[in-house]
Amino acid sequence: NTGVRRGLNVVGLIDFSGSLPPKALERYIQIICHHVMMNLDEVDRLVILPIDEGAKKEPTRLVFDDMSQHQFSFPTDGFTHAQELRLKRVHDYVNNRAPEIEAEIKRQKEIRKQFTYQSDILSAIEQAAKLERRDARENLAGAFGRFVSGKKAVAWRNVMVVFSDMIQESSEYSFASPEGPDSKTIPSIVKQLKGNGRLPDMSGWVIFVDGRTGSTNRQIVRIQDFWVQYFKAAGGELRAYDYDVGNEIGSFLVDRNSEEVH
Repeated sequence: NTGVRRGLNVVGLIDFSGSLPPKALERYIQIICHHVMMNLDEVDRLVILPIDEGAKKEPTRLVFDDMSQHQFSFPTDGFTHAQELRLKRVHDYVNNRAPEIEAEIKRQKEIRKQFTYQSDILSAIEQAAKLERRDARENLAGAFGRFVSGKKAVAWRNVMVVFSDMIQESSEYSFASPEGPDSKTIPSIVKQLKGNGRLPDMSGWVIFVDGRTGSTNRQIVRIQDFWVQYFKAAGGELRAYDYDVGNEIGSFLVDRNSEEVH
């Protein structure tokens, strides 16, 4: 047994709706490039998807960065300086990659203007949940090979970050009115989604929502009530839901190893 390390599978969703203020997009980018990207390690993965009508018809990855496809450790590093050298290579890589990610997100915002008339957040979450990563099941030969190479097994943690005002808008469900969804109908909507196979299994997922807003306090509260019930029914853990949760996301990624790895 060579030990277990935590691997993070971070899936981000960006709501490119027409009402998205430039300052909000800048904040989303800052969180992705600094709070998320700067806290990735050599086995982690970052995927960013858009929330718009175009993505509903044809799934699109704005960003796909699998850190395991790059080499940050070498046998020649030796024992004394191996950790220091690995961290430096990872740091240099994410420093160079962050501006590229920022430029690509801004470019995609312009390209996808034609798709911004609705925000079907429910469909986007369904797609994102399919990108779950599970712990690999090793046979004896695979485990022995890993032992010989000295590599640790990877215990995956799936993290979803939804950058959106969380105002669902589609032909099926719309929370766009100043009143938001009726509190009495929220449980029935969640039940209906589950009955129609539209509620993904998000067991083990940690979820952050950044950007929640609305035209009235009642709308904001009712929409939050819906998403709290939705993620609970899906089996996910909603860690933070607010206008700006960048610090909460960063703290979680930094403390990845403080939680027990089974």
